[in-house]
Amino acid sequence: MKNYRIIIFVVLISFSFLSCRKTNSDSTFFLKAKIDEKWVTYSDAHFFINPDPSDPNKIDLLVYAGDYLDNIDIAMQSSAPITAGEFSTNDSLSSYHMYINLFKDNGQYIQTYGSSTSGTSDQPHYVLTITSYNENEIRGTITGNYLYDSHDGVPINFTNGEFIARKAN
Repeated sequence: MKNYRIIIFVVLISFSFLSCRKTNSDSTFFLKAKIDEKWVTYSDAHFFINPDPSDPNKIDLLVYAGDYLDNIDIAMQSSAPITAGEFSTNDSLSSYHMYINLFKDNGQYIQTYGSSTSGTSDQPHYVLTITSYNENEIRGTITGNYLYDSHDGVPINFTNGEFIARKAN
C-alpha cells in the first residue's frame, strides 16, 4: 500500500512539472508579411548582427521568422555599421547588399522564392527600413513587389511587412 502511494505521488509531481513546461516562442517577436494580398504572421522572429566569418571587415545582418517548412528571412551584408535607416535591394551603393527569401511548403516540396532572380524584366525590389535597433531587439518595416521561384518559374507577391525580432542566442 505504501509503494502504491509513492508511485501515485511521483506520477502526480512529474505530471505537474511537465504541464508547466514553457516554450521559447514569444508572440511579441514576429515578422508579418502581406503575401498575395493576405497577411501572414511568422512567429518567433530572431536576428543576428555579426562580423562576416570570411571577411571581418563586413557585417552580416539576418532577420528570420517561421518554422522549418514555412519561413522568411531578410539578409544583408554591409561594409559599414548597420544602424537605423533605409536600405534598398536596388541601391547602387557597393557598401551593402540585401536579399529576401521566402520558403513555403506546398505539400510536396519546399518552394524557394527570392529577390535575387526575376521571371520578367521587372526585378524584385525591396526597401528595408530599420526603425530601431539595440543589442537585444530590432524593429522595422519592409516594402516591395514580388519574390520569384526560379525552379518553378512562378512569382509570389510580397508587398509589405513589419517585424520585431529578438537577438538569436
